[in-house]
Amino acid sequence: MLASEDGLFSAVAQLSLTGAPPAAPATVTAASRDAANFDDFNDSSVTPGGLQATVGGTRDFADAHGAAIIVDAPDVRRVSIGTFTITGGGLPTQTTTFQLSDRPGTSDTLTWTTGMVLDPQIAASTFTVATTPEPSSALAAAAVAFMASLARRRHPRRGREELPTDLR
Repeated sequence: MLASEDGLFSAVAQLSLTGAPPAAPATVTAASRDAANFDDFNDSSVTPGGLQATVGGTRDFADAHGAAIIVDAPDVRRVSIGTFTITGGGLPTQTTTFQLSDRPGTSDTLTWTTGMVLDPQIAASTFTVATTPEPSSALAAAAVAFMASLARRRHPRRGREELPTDLR
């Protein structure tokens, strides 16, 4: 359908944190439309706190065609709407689940040729962001633990007799 309609005139996607947020959730820190495809009106924003964002916009009426169609396989067509940037949560091993969907209650995904509304045909999908410590942080923590264990071995507790060096 996208090919016969010459791409899209407009589109807006929404990214939202779903469920109860963890103590220090991952957050959306940026949202930007694909300015090559949606070169007129920018409808991209991030809510305060980064728990929700939208990305997209419209084509200019002076453009010769709708948003460029990307062909992934003989029967798979898609259009780049934009990008979201997500920053991981503040606690290691914590997960945050997001839902990517059409913006609810709107009719803002329209084809180029006839302006057909596609919003009801867009299926939501979810994904999870897991915070993992950086390898350098994990190595630093392991080094500190190792050094602490060495320090305990070198300094005997008070009240204990020190063993001769050859028995250690």
